[in-house]
Amino acid sequence: MAIAAAGTLALLALMSWSWRSRVAHSSALDVPPQVWDHVRGQFPMPPAQEAAESDSSEALAGLVEANPFSSQRRQVLEGQANDREAPGPAGPAFLYKGRIQLGARQRAIVEDRATGKTYFLEVGQEVAGHKVLDITEDRVILSAPDTQEHLELLLLPQSSP
Repeated sequence: MAIAAAGTLALLALMSWSWRSRVAHSSALDVPPQVWDHVRGQFPMPPAQEAAESDSSEALAGLVEANPFSSQRRQVLEGQANDREAPGPAGPAFLYKGRIQLGARQRAIVEDRATGKTYFLEVGQEVAGHKVLDITEDRVILSAPDTQEHLELLLLPQSSP
């Protein structure tokens, strides 16, 4: 069995050496410098568009409107209230979304409605100038250190699909 394997490996080495020597001694192909001239003749480039068409403000507005990544693009449907743009109280508005308990540690999932950021907070941490005083299953109590005002956030009810 070992002799057959050694013979196979020797044969493969001989074949690869032979192939390498043939490739090394072969001549390079002669390629004319302008190979693609006939393609350019069959498929000419379209004429350039007029500059006045691309410079119009309507065309620019259409491009901005069609760009899904533009910060200026905003579609608001009638009859829908947008929570982030609705006028609210002077202080930050938070939503208590849930609680995570890992052993003795518990964290509250709180969303800042003004910025849309979600925070995972423990007792003693601060968010937007408010300190977390207590976390329970159905509420989080925040305190504003400068005004000594307490803010109680109630858990959002589960919506059924």
